[in-house]
Amino acid sequence: MADISNIADRIGLPNHMKILRLDKDNPQVEKGSYTVLVNPSSYKITYGADYYNDQVIGAEESNYHFNKVEEQIMDIDLLFDSTGSLGKLPLISERAVLDQIEDFLAVAYVGNKKKGDDVIKIMKLIWGPMEFLGYLESVNITYSHFDTTGAPIRATAKCAFRGGDVKFGLTEKAKKERKKSPEKRIKVDFVAQKHAINAVQKYGSYIAIVAKQPKSAQPKSLRIAIEVAKMIFK
Repeated sequence: MADISNIADRIGLPNHMKILRLDKDNPQVEKGSYTVLVNPSSYKITYGADYYNDQVIGAEESNYHFNKVEEQIMDIDLLFDSTGSLGKLPLISERAVLDQIEDFLAVAYVGNKKKGDDVIKIMKLIWGPMEFLGYLESVNITYSHFDTTGAPIRATAKCAFRGGDVKFGLTEKAKKERKKSPEKRIKVDFVAQKHAINAVQKYGSYIAIVAKQPKSAQPKSLRIAIEVAKMIFK
């Protein structure tokens, strides 16, 4: 089974949303993956419940009965770009927009069915603590920028994933990392250390150089400022 996290680390997009295609008979097996170029600014989860009304003719009151819970729906926009305005990102942005879209559709869309492919493509979207399990119901692609030859160099895909089950929680990898390095919160009295903050703002570049020196070699008068600088510019 492919280690998607390690692959993403190697291509330089370790914290970007992953879209995985799972084996329908064995969801633990990954059969394809796509890493988004730019993390979404938002996504929408729709929850629904189905009721039926058995109100008889002439009755004054409705009589609703619960039928079933509707499938959850995730609406999300994905960006495909090769304009160069995002900087040089490894592997993905170096590919033409049409190739990027083809890579995504090959993983998520059942329309490009090849021999041996599953009729239903079970997808898992992973980003931070969020996981959504379902399938791609629809995708609406808008091409917005073009080069001199007319080839698209930017596109946005409005995607609706249905059938899902959204969960929010730390991944196993994140849980292990948190256990190894528990978060330490430092309380700082900024009123008492306002002079140190002023020093950071005025002499930030100098302090940044001094901070790289061994602590024993740093002037005592700057040590507090350096500690504050680390918290501000971390």
